[in-house]
Amino acid sequence: MPHSPHYKPLIGVTARTITRRAALKERPWDAVPRSYMVCVAQEGAHPIILPVSMPAAAAAAYIEPLDGLLLTGGADIHPRFFGQQPHPSTLVDDERDAFELELTRVAWERNLPILAICRGIQILNVALGGELHQDVPSQVQGAVDHEQKGDGDGTWHTVEVEPGSRLAEILGTERLEVNSFHHQACRDLPPELQATARTPDGVIEALEDPSRAFCVGVQWHTEVTAHVGDAPSKALFQAFVAAVRKSSGAASKLPRPAPSA
Repeated sequence: MPHSPHYKPLIGVTARTITRRAALKERPWDAVPRSYMVCVAQEGAHPIILPVSMPAAAAAAYIEPLDGLLLTGGADIHPRFFGQQPHPSTLVDDERDAFELELTRVAWERNLPILAICRGIQILNVALGGELHQDVPSQVQGAVDHEQKGDGDGTWHTVEVEPGSRLAEILGTERLEVNSFHHQACRDLPPELQATARTPDGVIEALEDPSRAFCVGVQWHTEVTAHVGDAPSKALFQAFVAAVRKSSGAASKLPRPAPSA
């Protein structure tokens, strides 16, 4: 059944755990930086926050009503999920990992469009069987500084984008200045994923699965630069939501009602 002209696809946005004082006590919250939500909404989709404190078995139920999945940034992934012992610098969010990994596997199996950002690209890699550098400064010889200082809205280093990749097509360039807020990075990749951008030190900065409706991950925080008007960053969200809309339009779902004025 075709969607109504007012149809807005639903995109699940993964949350992170933060601690805030409420009712006179420090309590855990599920939270999402607003820039992710705004970037999705500006392209004509409805962002839906996915809580992190759910069991992995609930992932399929959360994915079922969604048209796309946005994997967001946050703490490190526990190395037990890729067969390593923790590095001294590793700071994990245990509550988040298992649920988010299963969300990703279910979304990928259903060919749901996926955009993965920062921690998200690492979740995508690990969910499909890849491994990570737990600490780029100590594990990558000659590594550039990947932990940005100063203005978070600005850029920090250059990435080279693979010619002919979907990412290069979306961004309209094969060389890009990006921000950088990570000390972990994708290392060994599963067969399904291809590295499509790297820094001069060889660290992987983007991945994609060309066989999927849309499956792209970037290590930089493109939601931050898109939020302040960077054209290539906005183009990535535009391409993601366009793929979500195309994919959901082909699905046999009832159209959602138009929002009230």
